[in-house]
Amino acid sequence: YENRRELVELLDAHFLTRTSAEWEESLRGNSDIIWERVQRNLDLPSDPQVVANDYIVQYNHPAIGLSNWLQTPVNYSKTPLSTRKMAPALGENTEETLVDLLGYTWDDIVALKDKNVIL
Repeated sequence: YENRRELVELLDAHFLTRTSAEWEESLRGNSDIIWERVQRNLDLPSDPQVVANDYIVQYNHPAIGLSNWLQTPVNYSKTPLSTRKMAPALGENTEETLVDLLGYTWDDIVALKDKNVIL
């Protein structure tokens, strides 16, 4: 624990001496080491487990059109998942939240917008 920073620096420097493909080839030949490459988001759509488990769904986004999205990996037997809508855009629900839930008036909303406090 005391030397963890130095150890990480040494390991980082060593791992940079090869590509990830070269490390995969080298590590696959050693049954004494349990390992897996950390994937990037761009790797996931072609991952065999992601594909086999239907974690990729098509969604028609209002701004960018039909595109592939990663579904949550949690699935329930009695309530199957569905992508009904995307998360709100930044500021999309601000007025509704302030007025309906927090009791602000429309005059308050205008004043906050004038001061660039809200979008």
